[in-house]
Amino acid sequence: MSARGERESMKPLSVEPTASRLAGFSLVFLMLGLSFSPLISTVSATSSSITTFSGGNSTETVLGNTTVDIALERNTTIMESSFELQYLSSNPSPGIVQMDIGNDSLLEWSFGGNRYGELGSQTRFSTNGSTTSSMPTQNTWSPIWSFDLPSEADVDMAELNVTYAPVMGGGMVATGGSIDDMAVADVDNDGEAEVVILDRDKDPGNGSHPHVGIIDWTLTSGFSSISWVWTCAGGTELMTGDANSDSRMDVYLLDEQNGSVCLHLANSTGFAPFTNISLTSPGSLGDVYVDDIDADGYSDLIYSTSNGNLCSTLRRSGGYSTLFVNVTVPSNSSGMGGPGGTSTTISDILAVNLWSGVKTAAVAEDMEGYVSFWNFSTNQQGGFAWVISMINATDLEDNIQAVDIDGDGDDDLFGDAPMSGTTMSVFTAGGGYQSTQSMSFFANEPVFADWDGSGTMTALLIDSGTSDGSDVTFTGDIDVHSVSASGIASSSTPLIELEPITAPTRMIIEDISFHMPADGAAYITDNTKYHNFFNGSECERVHLVSTLLEPRQTESEKMQQELEPIND
Repeated sequence: MSARGERESMKPLSVEPTASRLAGFSLVFLMLGLSFSPLISTVSATSSSITTFSGGNSTETVLGNTTVDIALERNTTIMESSFELQYLSSNPSPGIVQMDIGNDSLLEWSFGGNRYGELGSQTRFSTNGSTTSSMPTQNTWSPIWSFDLPSEADVDMAELNVTYAPVMGGGMVATGGSIDDMAVADVDNDGEAEVVILDRDKDPGNGSHPHVGIIDWTLTSGFSSISWVWTCAGGTELMTGDANSDSRMDVYLLDEQNGSVCLHLANSTGFAPFTNISLTSPGSLGDVYVDDIDADGYSDLIYSTSNGNLCSTLRRSGGYSTLFVNVTVPSNSSGMGGPGGTSTTISDILAVNLWSGVKTAAVAEDMEGYVSFWNFSTNQQGGFAWVISMINATDLEDNIQAVDIDGDGDDDLFGDAPMSGTTMSVFTAGGGYQSTQSMSFFANEPVFADWDGSGTMTALLIDSGTSDGSDVTFTGDIDVHSVSASGIASSSTPLIELEPITAPTRMIIEDISFHMPADGAAYITDNTKYHNFFNGSECERVHLVSTLLEPRQTESEKMQQELEPIND
């Protein structure tokens, strides 16, 4: 291969007289197949230029550690010298090339190694490594490294192989049993959410009992073994909140049968044994919601009873108060947009963010498609009371979610419509809630999230497919749909279909996604990166990722490619 090499301007060099007529310059090159031409201007009695080596040749070929000589007269002063390199090699680069004049181990010229790479092939970063990495911050990548190129160098072809290692890894976690419910919460105050699971039939070796477990992940250790704690026998639904204001999320379990909630406080080792919080008489407890409704930093309990009461018990530093604040929710059977008549049956409650300050309780009535809103306030006697707001939402009955559809900072509502279909109800500060009912029916409850980090809210619909209990046959998917004030876009035309795992049954999104397959395993992956992939099946799959760069040169083109002269 013929190529233009590197050109180097050398500083003036004085050569002391020796006993012989000729003084030798030793040019040592450490790679194969190098040839070079000298050009040395000297000053003695008269000025002259030497363009041949001592053997009379205008070029010399160097194979390995080889010495070549240039003949100089005595008392000669070198004013300027340069040389031109060419290499003949089947490899893209001859590697590191060095010049040692006089064999004194002091290199007069060198190219290759630290920060530059090999001659004709830049293969190192400014960090002096052949590979380097940097961590993106808030979806912005600002690398701290660069490329060092010799002065006057021309880049003929560049190729960069970029890969990434996600902060959060992925994988399957065997639970050793079934999963009855799960949630995500930062229970150890490390800034990352952990997976909390409920197994009502966990058998640790002394019989089956309900247990709560934590699945943790760290960058250094990956997934932890599940930390289990025995929980209350009647617990059926997981909830999370900070009960003692220590920045660790605690776990609540709804025990509807016994009219109570059992609480596990999070600590440095996991969860403490549960304490029971009695709310009402057995069999009369309805829905329960955990939130800080009085804005004091402690999570409170909001709940309903079978006789149509909206209730609350407040958490203080010493525990939950025995003072229960109740109000009877009147019926809206008149259908005139306001409460009236006798008490109603409450089908759903949740806390929503409508105004600054404390949360507002949204209360849905069974079979009436009416949601009333209640604020928790201090009354004139210094106690607490529920105060009905002058707004309402219609055509909503059950399975209500609070989600900011229009991105204005307040909570909109989505849920089941009376009799059939679903309803999207959008809140505006000046106009209240405006509901739009759709006849669309979803087999599984939609999950609303900005799943790809684009800034746009979407709805993810789970299609479990027909499971055969085998990961080899992939079934089901997750469909991503656009959403608006009118509701979820047509289920027949999803934006994209995702296949993270076979037979998905439940999904929670909170920066990272968790899927609960039918085999009792929990799935976790990071979906905030530009590209991610996880094989959730037992069968082998090959995943190919390609990056299109500049047009590739053929081998014949590479053979004709010349290196530009470089001065350094």
